[in-house]
Amino acid sequence: MGFVLKTYKKWEGAKVICVSYVLSFAAGGLLHNAIKGKINDPNRPAMYILMATVLAFIIILCTVGIRRWKNGQLDVFNKLFVVFSLVMYLVLFAVGWFADIFE
Repeated sequence: MGFVLKTYKKWEGAKVICVSYVLSFAAGGLLHNAIKGKINDPNRPAMYILMATVLAFIIILCTVGIRRWKNGQLDVFNKLFVVFSLVMYLVLFAVGWFADIFE
């Protein structure tokens, strides 16, 4: 994810990364409500959009991160950041699932 921090200023890059974690959190909460059958009609399209966005983030992170990792383009910090980001997406999705933020 070093390419994000090089493209934007450091603060702007950090905001983009943190917002993607919040999207994962919200997607977990919405999916949990959808499975329980408690999601209302305006939130259903939002859930699909958030799920697609989070899956796209994870797929892009894995694809680009693994390719750069194999090519030796990542230093130790960037390798840790790729692993940390992947774990944070999953953890925040699970926290959103159990937090019941939309009730």
